[in-house]
Amino acid sequence: MKIGVFPPYGDDHQRNMEFCRDAGVGYIGIYSRSVPGPEELLELKRKYAEAGVNFSVLLPPLITTEALIDERLRRSETGTLRRIIANMGEAGVEILHLYVSSVHAPSSAEEREVFMRRLIEYYRRIVEQAESSQVKIATHPYNAPCRLVSNYETLSSILEAVPSEYNGVLLCTGKTQLAGDDTCETIRKFGSKIFLVHARNVAGDYQPGAYETLDERRLEVRFDAGDVDLVTVFKTLKEVGFSGPVFPEHFPPIVGDRIAGLSWTIGYLKALEASLQV
Repeated sequence: MKIGVFPPYGDDHQRNMEFCRDAGVGYIGIYSRSVPGPEELLELKRKYAEAGVNFSVLLPPLITTEALIDERLRRSETGTLRRIIANMGEAGVEILHLYVSSVHAPSSAEEREVFMRRLIEYYRRIVEQAESSQVKIATHPYNAPCRLVSNYETLSSILEAVPSEYNGVLLCTGKTQLAGDDTCETIRKFGSKIFLVHARNVAGDYQPGAYETLDERRLEVRFDAGDVDLVTVFKTLKEVGFSGPVFPEHFPPIVGDRIAGLSWTIGYLKALEASLQV
């Protein structure tokens, strides 16, 4: 299992490297708040590599709802994202971790269809660059039906409309559970299209796939204590040949300490990995 983390200490890359070293973590995903040049990305990748960590995932700004309304903004936004992907390709950063807007999508079926057509046009533009740069696009769905990309059905429609070995999925075990999809069946359906995994567990008083808004913080639980059977999930990922990074996400803190919670979660994933080798 290639365990990765989002930077526990933000832009303090030295502390991030030290944490990864001490926790035995080999992968990291970095947030992009601008259009980082290839030299900047290459230097950051080099520094992490010297510390034994693969800077393999970049999180760009999300696809905005405004870009699905305004064609000029859509061209500007896709142009920016194409430059980011091109720079990633030059620096050897393999996976783009992508979100579609978290703003509510139109409620009428007709309007949603228009938005989805425009989103597919958006993907055609960025996937073209991803193919040229050999960067994998991993799209993270939401889980509430008020979002444009919220479950297996909506995400798979994008993959079908823009088929490419570089257009794939970020499978989030928590979001899949909250969306009401069968996680193991979803893994089998997506198969080799899964480029990245968010490991997460949830529990609480919720109805999967049936709500508009939800404070998900109250659903976050230890990985051994929720509704997601992570042991079976990772057996299924192994079954379909998944070999990408696994990033813990939305884990609870321990006595208010988020880093302690992250450390416990990494230990759980390492123990789970060891158990699957038996």
